Order: sequence, then C-alpha cells, then structure tokens
Amino acid sequence: MNRASSAEADLAKEKYITAGIRKWLIKSAGGLPVLAAILMLSAGRWDWLMGWVYVGLSLGATVFITLVLLRVNPEVLAVRGHGGIKKDAKTWDKVMSPFLAFSVSLGIWVVAGLDERFGWSPPLPVVLPMIGVILWVVALGVVTWAMAVNRFFEALVRIQTDRGIPLFPMGPTATFAIPVTSPCWPLPWRCL
Repeated sequence: MNRASSAEADLAKEKYITAGIRKWLIKSAGGLPVLAAILMLSAGRWDWLMGWVYVGLSLGATVFITLVLLRVNPEVLAVRGHGGIKKDAKTWDKVMSPFLAFSVSLGIWVVAGLDERFGWSPPLPVVLPMIGVILWVVALGVVTWAMAVNRFFEALVRIQTDRGIPLFPMGPTATFAIPVTSPCWPLPWRCL
C-alpha cells in the first residue's frame, strides 16, 4: 500500500469514527428523555424521586462510558453509534438482541413505574437500593473496562473480518468468536 492510499484509508477511518461518535451522542442524548417519560408516565406523576435518581444514574453511566471510550477506544463508540444489524451477525443474535434489549428494559421501566403508582411493593429499607446501586456501578465498571480494552466489542455476535479480528488457529475461536456481550440495560437504544 502506498502512502497516498494509506492516508486516504486513515482519513476514511477518521470520518467513520467521527460520524459514529456523533450518532452515539445523539442516540444517548435522545434516549434519556424517552427513559424519563416512560418511567414518569408509568408512575403517573413527574415528581417520583427514585425514577429521577435512575434517570440520573443512566445519564452518569452514559457520560462515564463516553468519556472513557473517547479517551482509550473511540472506535467502539463509533461502531455502536453506527449501529444497525450487521449482515454477518449471527441470525439468532439479530433477532434476540433487539428483542431482549427493548422488551426486557421496557418491561422493567413500565413495571417499576406502575409499582410506584399502585404501591405493589412494600417500602424497602434504604440500604437495599444503595447496595443495588453499588453493584450496578461495579458492573458498569467491568463492562466499560471490557469495552475499553477490546476494540472488537460489539453488541452482536459476528466474525469481524472487516475489522481484522484475530482468530486463534485452534480451539473454539478457530470456528467462531466467543462473544463478550454488553448488557444493554439500562440504555438499550445504545446497543442498536
């Protein structure tokens, strides 16, 4: 490859990454008001403190992931920003990932709001939600770490020949890539 074609390839990759990051930011910024609306409409009121805490935690997670990946692995943000179903993704994953990302998350949000509205659950001791938040932050850290160190970290299972993913000549990865699937919860729109 000569210098001119290498420079063109670098420029094309830079444009791809910039456009993908822009899309990631738009998806993330647009999704948070949707999350808030679903929670608050399900709860039947806009002054639900724990619902707003959840939205705030989701915003914090989005900012944290974005800042870390912009610094160490912007290509992962770009790939996720461009989203869509890749033609070489596994068929089962093309169906299951979007379905689970939206149905499970949407179900959790709606049921949480309805629980607030109708008081189905007894009041929890303050320490239980605090423990939940701590565990959630730890999980977020592990997923962000995986995304930061693995430039092939995608939402769907596929052999990424277009990105030069290395496969080992023996063992299971000689035939297929072992997925490291990020949980789309609490922000499933970022996974598509």
